[in-house]
Amino acid sequence: MSLKLAICSQEKSDIMIEDQQESVLLTGASGFIGRHLIEALQDQFTIFAMARRTQKEAGIPCHPNLHWNLVDITNDEELTRTILETIGSAHKIDYVVHLAAYYGFGDQVYNDLYEQTNVVATRRILELCKECDIKRFIFASSLVASDFPEPGDLVYEKSALNAVFP
Repeated sequence: MSLKLAICSQEKSDIMIEDQQESVLLTGASGFIGRHLIEALQDQFTIFAMARRTQKEAGIPCHPNLHWNLVDITNDEELTRTILETIGSAHKIDYVVHLAAYYGFGDQVYNDLYEQTNVVATRRILELCKECDIKRFIFASSLVASDFPEPGDLVYEKSALNAVFP
């Protein structure tokens, strides 16, 4: 089966993908956690990475199981095309790990990109995953989504949220 996507050089190429190996769609692949997750999974899984930076810019070496897609997840047409047509029509997506997020480290004022990335795009990715019949969806967030714990306390799934931030 043939699939068109960007490989290390960021040029379009035809590649062959083995259907026997399970696959992971990874958003936020160029971020800190994404880069380390790629390194941990690339020998056991076919990884379809989605990021706003190129593989070269992210400093991620080439690997035969890693297929890089430059995607603006706030662009619904681009996101849909990448998940359903570029990847999903040519290969079964088994798992989705959604790490893509926006956080501005500057002024803590409302920024439309925060909502478009963290809320709207996440919702759209979930909708697209329903169409792909995935086995599991894994979503990672950060401490800024919850109230900061008291010293010595832990943050876990039932911890209070801080929905007014930013």
